[in-house]
Amino acid sequence: MINNVLQYSDYAAPYGGNFMRSILNLSNTLKEHEIATVYLFPNMAKDKEWIQDLSKTAKVYFYTGNILSDFRLLYKIVKENKIGIIHSHYLQSKNHLLVNLLQMLRPSVKKITHFHTQYYISRNWFKEKCRIWLFTSDAYIGCSMSVAKSIQQASLGMSNVYGIPNAVDFSRLDIINKIDLTQLGISENANTVLMFGYDYFIKGADIAVSAIKDIAEEYNIVLAILLSIRKEEAIRNIESQFGEIPKWIVLLDPREDIASYYHMARIFISPSRSEGLCYSLIEAAYCRRSTIASLIPGHTESKIPHTIYFERNSSHDLQKAILEELSWSNEKKALYSNEAKSYAITTFDLDIWCKKIMKVYEEYNFIHL
Repeated sequence: MINNVLQYSDYAAPYGGNFMRSILNLSNTLKEHEIATVYLFPNMAKDKEWIQDLSKTAKVYFYTGNILSDFRLLYKIVKENKIGIIHSHYLQSKNHLLVNLLQMLRPSVKKITHFHTQYYISRNWFKEKCRIWLFTSDAYIGCSMSVAKSIQQASLGMSNVYGIPNAVDFSRLDIINKIDLTQLGISENANTVLMFGYDYFIKGADIAVSAIKDIAEEYNIVLAILLSIRKEEAIRNIESQFGEIPKWIVLLDPREDIASYYHMARIFISPSRSEGLCYSLIEAAYCRRSTIASLIPGHTESKIPHTIYFERNSSHDLQKAILEELSWSNEKKALYSNEAKSYAITTFDLDIWCKKIMKVYEEYNFIHL
């Protein structure tokens, strides 16, 4: 029997990004072994350009959020496409419930739950027991060793938990376009500090704003915050602190040629309070930007050379880190950035990631290669 793979994901970002590049690379690897990959996304992803492109070469389905109709759809997909593995990403509890119910009817189907961020144990005993049952899987994959450890501590799987660090499709970072800084309100000689802030507090945008507000004018610093979603929330938070959006804060819209943003910046910061494994920190290193990150496992585990770390939640420490980087000579910056790029390329190669995922599939006899 052919065990084809269903990638079941609550993912509807404006661009496929590194996540989908990784999944597509895995799909191509499976195809070499005559194993097909089928996709199931939320209905809101339907109009995304990357979804439409994917639909030209693969079977793509969409769920609505209605439990009954979604279960019927899931059962149909599994039956018609000879699915042997359901590999889930970012799923909500009710989606996990559907997979569990399906396994009761088709026990030969294996479930792999991929965690892209830390698993935090609920303080509510009953809620936690329910979550553990919902997440019950044949294997678990953490996007980093620290994420895998958090799963083990929750007793979700113990012996069948794998820590497989996320990989990066570096080829997409070789697409660079010149950005007209003046249209963004950034002067050519500004010290631009870039960060991603789709969740204002989890990503630590509030920490970054507090760290830079007192040194922005003196050191000609612009804080550029990329917001793929929840832009209105970020605006409200900034305006509640300053009454308006200060000139030294620029809010950026997402774009596929993400490297263009990295290359317009001097420093990339990730002041996050929580991370699984930070793609953007690795990407910034590849783009030869100086990197500054909060002292959390999702950052330190990457071990990117010459990253300046600061205490989590400390805007004062972040400010010190930025000033330290601004004191570096051009020679030191060039040396550090070259070493960081070389490390990123050799450590986070996409083919290595695919081989490790395939090994998990194979180890549990989910597939036979």
